[in-house]
Amino acid sequence: ANLGSALAVNGDVHEGYNALHKATELDKGNGLAWDNLARLFMASGKAGEAEDAWRKAIQAVPDQETFYTGLGTAIAAQQRYPEAIDILSRAISINPQSSTAWTQLGVVRFIRRDLGMAEEALKKSLSLNPMDLSARHHLSTLFATLGRQQEAEQELARILEIDPDHLRARVDLAIFALSKGKYSKALKMFDNILSAEPENERVLFYRAIALEQNENLAEARVVLEKLAARPESKYQRRATMHLLQKKREIDTVEI
Repeated sequence: ANLGSALAVNGDVHEGYNALHKATELDKGNGLAWDNLARLFMASGKAGEAEDAWRKAIQAVPDQETFYTGLGTAIAAQQRYPEAIDILSRAISINPQSSTAWTQLGVVRFIRRDLGMAEEALKKSLSLNPMDLSARHHLSTLFATLGRQQEAEQELARILEIDPDHLRARVDLAIFALSKGKYSKALKMFDNILSAEPENERVLFYRAIALEQNENLAEARVVLEKLAARPESKYQRRATMHLLQKKREIDTVEI
């Protein structure tokens, strides 16, 4: 089991799977081996396999809160949200001091648009562990959804106090600057991020929008066309749609 975890951490995922499977074959009651296998499945995007492994971990060790938290996360990844809430609530009943379980419950509540309960869960997580950057970032997103922009920005600022290189917080703050009409400031922020993350499609898209607002239309179009030419992705599609919209606007003016 330890060998499998070490191999996976070092990037040898295939051999990591093999060692962890061997561990569970030798001792089906080894909850930690099942847990490590489930975590490896989740890291590989295999939520169904992770769910099965965490269920076996729970069979081996019925009252381990972290196993229930993992299981709830795997079920949520399969969009079975009511079931995930039940499982995560079970984790919290076992250990009410688990900030991770409260965070995951808050995230699932947010996805379901149970915003009041999501805020309560995320704030509970942060009361237990103020350094939980995932909880803080989700709370910022929730505040933004509720139109509480100042509170959202405050949470992002707190994240950067803890981790100045936190990419998503830096990008979100730049987008906030853009939304408030601070186009030159936003453009500078996006440029700083791209110096470290030159292929970040989200940043490239919003940088193009900032360029447009700064009247750098030709440069913005070049950025958007390059992004639209990439393999299909969320921001490749958004760039394509934005270019089509701009073309329609030009055609309408010409008519």
